This record gives sequence, C-alpha cells and structure tokens, in this order.
Amino acid sequence: MKRNILILLIVLCGTMAVMAQPPQAFKYQAVVRDNSGEILQNHAVGVRISIHDVTAGGTIAYQETFSETTNNFGLVNLEIGTGTPTIGTFTGIDWSSNSKFIETEIDPEGGIAYVSMGTSELLSVPFALYSDRSKDVVWEKSGNEIFYNDGKVGIGTSAPAGSLDVRGSGTDEGVVINLGNSDLSHKLTLFGGKETDPNPFLMWKDGDPFRFVTDAAGFSEKMRITSDGNVGIGTTTPGAILEVAGHIWQTGTGMSVFLGEGAGTLDDLSDNENIFIGSNAGSANTSGWRNTAIGASSIRYTTTGNRNTAIGAYSLCTNTTGNFNSAIGYKSLFSNTAGNSNTGTGYLSLNSNTLGSGNTAHGYLALYSNTIGISNVAIGNSALFHNTNRSNLVAVGDSALFNNGIGVVYTYEANQNTAIGSKALFSNTRGVHQTASGFESLYYNTTGEYNTAHGSNSLYYNTAGDYNTATGFQSLYSNTTGEYNAAHGGSALISNTTGDYNTACGFWSLPYFTIGDFNTAVGYFASVSGGISTSNSTGIGYNAQPQYTNRIMLGNTAITWIGGHSSWYNTSDTRVKNNVKEDVQGLDFILKLRPVTYHFDKDKMDQLMGMVDASDYAEKYDKEKIKQSGFLAQEVEQAAIDSGYDFSGVCKPTDHIKYYSLAYAEFVVPLVKAMQEQQVLIEELKSRIEKLERNK
Repeated sequence: MKRNILILLIVLCGTMAVMAQPPQAFKYQAVVRDNSGEILQNHAVGVRISIHDVTAGGTIAYQETFSETTNNFGLVNLEIGTGTPTIGTFTGIDWSSNSKFIETEIDPEGGIAYVSMGTSELLSVPFALYSDRSKDVVWEKSGNEIFYNDGKVGIGTSAPAGSLDVRGSGTDEGVVINLGNSDLSHKLTLFGGKETDPNPFLMWKDGDPFRFVTDAAGFSEKMRITSDGNVGIGTTTPGAILEVAGHIWQTGTGMSVFLGEGAGTLDDLSDNENIFIGSNAGSANTSGWRNTAIGASSIRYTTTGNRNTAIGAYSLCTNTTGNFNSAIGYKSLFSNTAGNSNTGTGYLSLNSNTLGSGNTAHGYLALYSNTIGISNVAIGNSALFHNTNRSNLVAVGDSALFNNGIGVVYTYEANQNTAIGSKALFSNTRGVHQTASGFESLYYNTTGEYNTAHGSNSLYYNTAGDYNTATGFQSLYSNTTGEYNAAHGGSALISNTTGDYNTACGFWSLPYFTIGDFNTAVGYFASVSGGISTSNSTGIGYNAQPQYTNRIMLGNTAITWIGGHSSWYNTSDTRVKNNVKEDVQGLDFILKLRPVTYHFDKDKMDQLMGMVDASDYAEKYDKEKIKQSGFLAQEVEQAAIDSGYDFSGVCKPTDHIKYYSLAYAEFVVPLVKAMQEQQVLIEELKSRIEKLERNK
C-alpha cells in the first residue's frame, strides 16, 4: 500500500509541474527482478528507455540511458527526459501525433547488456499546454518532488483559510478523495505534526467496517465503526452501539463519575468521590461524599448525605441527609429522608421509611410501611409489611409478622417479636415478646404475649393466649386463649384450646383434651383420657393414660416392673386427718378374700381402657407370660360389702373408668386389724388353756 501512495504523490507532483512550464520530463518507475523473479534490492542496474512512434515496434523517436541503484523494494525512479540521450532529443518528440510506446530495457549487472522488459503504450500524454493562467504560479521542483512555495492553496475556494483548503461544491457529491484501488485497501494518512511523527492518524475501509488506526509501524487499530452502526473502542467486534474494551477515565469531577442526563448536576466537584449513573441520579447532591447511585433518580434528592449506596431506579430517591444507607431494588428506601444505616434489598423494600434507622429489609415489600421503626430485620417477601413505628423486630420468611403494629395503643405493644418462617406470626398486631420459628407458627396470634413456638404450625390458632411454649410440628396447634402451657414434641397438646398450665413432652402427648388444666404427659402418646376437661392428671411413659381427673399413670399395660431404691411413702400426718374412726374390718373381711394366681391379658386391658396400642416389639407381651399372684377386684369388692366394710383398696368403674383396680398397699390395714383380732383370740385361747392346765 505504501508503493501506491508514492505513485499517487508522483502523479500529483507531475501534474503540478506541467502547469508551470512545458514538459521537460516525466516520472517513471520500474521494479527490477532477476531471471528467477527475485527482486534486486539496493543493486546497481543499467536502464535504457526508448520511445517508439505509432506501434510497439515502430521507429524510435527518442532513446536515453540511466545508471541507477534499486531501493529496498527493487524499485528504480526515473525522470524520462533527463537521462543520457542516444537517439533524438526529448524536446523533439511530437506528442501531438500518433500513439507513443515506451520500451524498458535493463542490464541487472549495471552495464549496457540490456534485456528488454517489455513495451507498453503511453495512454496519457505526459505534458500540459502552457497557458497565461499558469504564468503567475510559483511551483518549484526539488529532485523528484514539486512544491508550492508562496501563499495558500484553495480547492473550491478563492480564499483558502489554511495551507490547503478543500471545500465541496455544494452538491451531493461533496468532496471526494479517491485513493484509486479496486480492492479498497488504500489508506489515508494524516500527520498531526511533523512528517516523522511515529503515530499518524490512519483511516481505511476494508470490507464493511470503517477503521481508525494509529502507530504507523504496527498499524494498530484503535477504533472502528461497523456497517450496522456499532462503535468499538479497543475491540474489533463491538456487540452494541458502543463497546469499550479497557479503562474509561473521567477527570475534573472531584474523583466522581457522572453518567446520565442530569446525573450529579449540582455536585460542587470537590473531592466527593461519588458515582452517579442514570438519569437524574444524585442530581441534588452538593457536598455529600462517597455516595454510589445506579439507576434513574436514585439518591436524587440527597444533598449532604454520605456513604449511601443505591442500585435501582428511584432507590433512596428522597433521601436528603441520611447516611450509611444501602438500597438495592426499584424504589427501595424510596421515602427515606434522614434515616441512617438502613439496608433495603428488593423491590419496594423499606419503601416508606423516613427517619427509621438500623433497619434491614431483604425481599419484595419487606418492611414496606416502616417509617420510624428502628433496628428491625425483615427477610422475605412482604415480611413486616404493615409495621410502621415498632422496633427491635425480626421477621425471616414470606409474610412473617405481616400485620405487626396494626391497631397498637400503647408504646410497648408489638415490639421485640421474632418470627422465622413463612407467615410466622402473620396476624400479630399488638403482641409483644413473641418468638415463632417454623411455617405459619403463631399464625393467628394477635394480642398474645410472651409466647414461644418452634415448629411448623405450632401455636397456629393462638390469638390471645400468653406465656405458652410449643416445640414441634403442630404442637399446641389449636390453642386460642390457653396460657402457661408447654408442649414439646410433634402434635403435643394439639387439641388444647383454652386449657391452662398443661405440660406435654413427647410426640402426640396430651393430644385429645381441649379445656383441662394442670395436666402433665411425658412420653410418646402419653395422655390423659376421661374427657376434654380432665385436669390435674399425669401420664408418664409411652401410652400412659390416666383415665380421669386427679390421677397419675406410670407406664402402659405392657409394663412388668415399677420400682426404685427406696420405700414409697404416703402422707400420714394426724394434723391433716379428720373424722378418725376405728371401724376397719379385720378377720371377717380378710377371711372372705380368695388369693389366686393368674396370667394378665394385655389386649383385653387395652380394650377396657379404650386404648389402641399399635406398637410392635419383641417384649410387648412378656407380661402375659408371668404367673402373677393377687386378688380379683370384684371378689374383694363383694367381700367388703359382705363384711360391711367401706374398703378404699378397690377402685370401681365409673362413667370414665371402665375397669377395676386394687391398691394392694391398702390391704395392710385390714390385715393388721385381723392380726389384732386374731391375737385377742389367741390370748383368750391361751388363757383358757392355762386354766385347763391348772385344773388338771
């Protein structure tokens, strides 16, 4: 491409030369090669030029010789008409008649043993007629170059404004510079300063893109415009209207970056180190520093607030003096004015906050209504949605503590609540010091206080009950106003509604009753049967079920041993006993008892108790294998009746209890009485025997 530019320059110089005077020479170039076709570089050669008339083999009108040296490209530059003439004179050539042909002969050894390189027709006559118009032109020749040595050159203007002033004709064609190569590979080079400038500005069209290239040595492309209108800086394949590969520097903004219509308009340009990107982002900021706003109207009205971060359209839009806030999402922290240290992530999170500080909201509409509440944490869609001015709340999960704060009357209400799980404490309005973890735990609680629920649906229906603790799936599920209950285990106390002071530990413990109080059940399926209002009963162990109020059941019907390492003591203080009588039946009652041995039927016992024992383990029926000694309760009952004895050792069936039971310890009393009576008889018999012995 460099060779083509040189030819262009020669043609231009030749043209200007012939305007100044009649033609005395014209330039000619040739590339010299050896027999193998290799270019002869920096080599002395002999050249003979012949001008033939009419045809390529016609009469030689003029002939001259040259002794030249090729350059690095094997090129020799000749001025035909300035060589050593051997035939005719250059000025004697009649250019106006017949065709002219030029023949080039070269001796590659620098001598006169010329070898013809071919003959070609001169298609353009290399001269111009001298005219009066050219007599004032001051073009001069210097070697192979011509130049204009006085004034300015104007093309399309008679009053050039610079050394060269080219103007269009006013038509659609404008100004055309044709570099004249069909493969569109020619380039246009512009030097900003001296000719030796190592970094000229180059442009050329190669295919579709319009490229901008610098560094003449390496032809390094810096920018291009593609056929589809994309601009690439530092890249040859821009994928957008503008693509920049590398750093973008912006100076003179106080170490700040402003990008977008109206962004940072009022910034005082001191060292604020702000980043405002987006239409009207940070537009009101004057001296606030180290703020980052990305999105239309983000941090728009902040004037002196510092170290705020807003990402998303209208995020932190109305903030004026608030500091250390972070808002990510459309209109997150939108209304904040002077609140500090808030974090909002998600669409409309903390949207209404004005003066509240230290709040954290992550999720769509999280803490949406909060205005002045402080130190709240809301994570999840619509978590703490209605809270406005309550504080120290934690809500983690979709719609957790959704209604908190609605209808509050006193300042202490609806504070210090913690909800973790989707819709946990969803309905809470005024309740305080609540802790709920698990899906819909404490879901319906409104005014209940000091409740703790851990587990999905735990304390689900509680509304106003206080001081309840539920741990496990659906534990205390149905409780509404019951208080001071503790349920630990899946479905423990699941049916309790208004019962108070109940304790259930174990899966499905105390599952059936609803309004009874002071009951305790420990163990899987440990319960209290006998009615929904059974109270003050205790069941300890798997499937242990006292049948009615004021009873304690240890274990189930499969238990074979209950004991310990000490005696069992019953309360027996004279001070607590009234109506003391000596009406215990002794021998009359004891002699009517029938001691027996037997084997226990577990399934029949479960049936009488109304229990279903679905367990299956190897030792389940071991009790049936034991030969036991005892009494039959019905016979003991009859013996007491026959003896006229109101015996407390027999527990008879009632409306709630379907089976008999005996208190074997109670037999000690009539046995003692019987022994006393027996001893009287013995003493009488002894006395009679002694009398008989004396009378012998």
